[in-house]
Amino acid sequence: MVYSLIYGSLLLGLWVLFSDSFVVLLRQSRANYHIQRQTERHASPRKTAEQWLRQTLLALGCPPAQISFSRWLFYMASAGLGIAAFILFSLRVSLLFGVVVGLIALVTPAALLLLRLQKLRIDSSYEGEILIHEFSTQYKLQYRNVIEALEQTAANLPEAPLTATGLIRLCQRLREVRIDEDVCAAFDDFVFRIGTEWAKKFALSLTAGLQDQVILDESLADLTDEIGKARKVLEQGKRVNNESAIIIKYMALPMYLLCMIWGSQYMGSSAREAFHNQFATSTGLQYFAFIVITYAVSVALLLLFDSQKMDLD
Repeated sequence: MVYSLIYGSLLLGLWVLFSDSFVVLLRQSRANYHIQRQTERHASPRKTAEQWLRQTLLALGCPPAQISFSRWLFYMASAGLGIAAFILFSLRVSLLFGVVVGLIALVTPAALLLLRLQKLRIDSSYEGEILIHEFSTQYKLQYRNVIEALEQTAANLPEAPLTATGLIRLCQRLREVRIDEDVCAAFDDFVFRIGTEWAKKFALSLTAGLQDQVILDESLADLTDEIGKARKVLEQGKRVNNESAIIIKYMALPMYLLCMIWGSQYMGSSAREAFHNQFATSTGLQYFAFIVITYAVSVALLLLFDSQKMDLD
């Protein structure tokens, strides 16, 4: 009897001391379990080119009702540029050179879409900390109603306008959907627009909160800590070559024009003759095509490698 009282008092004391931590651990384990279920349940297969184009157009602001027309316009622009470049350079230079330039022109619209999408993702990635903090606040104020919290978050993100735009579209779709597959498709488009691991974890948490009624307080707190750590690592390791960026962005085209002016003056030719030599001769066209291609590649590489997304490790 005495030992029972002693052990009972000991267990009661341990419960009083550690009950809060145990409850928090239990809630976090339950939330992680449901989030893992959502990850396995809604793991999307590899996207087709058609799906990528649709999601890219949506991410860049194309209204859903105009997706079909925009897709047709994209295909026509790609084909038109490719055919025009092939015909021009095949007649003026050579068939092989025309094929090369035509193929480059053919993929140019897709490359421009990719660069715009990449810039949007880079800019949006730095708004994650603001987004998660604001949503966590609104989630508590709205009594853990996920959709209401999302709508209030979108209305209170003046410092994160890109993410707010994505949230507004997400809320509109969530109000309209009726089945779980549509919910997952809406979150998939939202994650695609930002293109980060923190956005994927955030969407999985929201899906678990909507479909399984999981309490998200702990998972949101953990995600906030992860993003904060990632931001510190990025700030410490970020090294941007400003000189090369300035040269490529602002000096390349003026230098090209100055070279044309100085070259025509040195050769004693008029502006009309310089224009003719540049665009009406095979050598001039090859030189011009080479300049345009190398400049475009330089700008693309600068955007892709000198600008880093703020994402989790």
